[in-house]
Amino acid sequence: MLASAHRAPDPRIGRDEHGLTAAHAEAGLTVPAGNCLMRGYSAAKTLAAMEELRMPDGSGVFVNSTIALEGVVRWLHDRPAPPQLRFGCFDWDPFAIFLPQNVGMMQQDVAAMLSTAFQLIESPPEGVPTIRIP
Repeated sequence: MLASAHRAPDPRIGRDEHGLTAAHAEAGLTVPAGNCLMRGYSAAKTLAAMEELRMPDGSGVFVNSTIALEGVVRWLHDRPAPPQLRFGCFDWDPFAIFLPQNVGMMQQDVAAMLSTAFQLIESPPEGVPTIRIP
């Protein structure tokens, strides 16, 4: 997993890493510590992190934002012979279809997220509920 942060420490990175490792554990898999590169939400930091990786063809990379994905794309572009990777990104960018690699992106329902946020502002809930938007 590749992540980047505006400033350290960024609690989002810890939540991202926890979610990734929990999902793998649920599937009976482990993520080696050296395979999680959490450098912050920055294309430049992600590019630097990618330079450290030694991944065989067929490897998979999960990128937690389109900002970090920009660093991955730069890294791929700079390779004389780019590795054959599969990667996914939590954010949605319709232009990813033009990338030469196999990219999977999660499209969020932004309209539903905003509507829910405004409902919470207008009618604050009791306590701190967990809200899931499919």
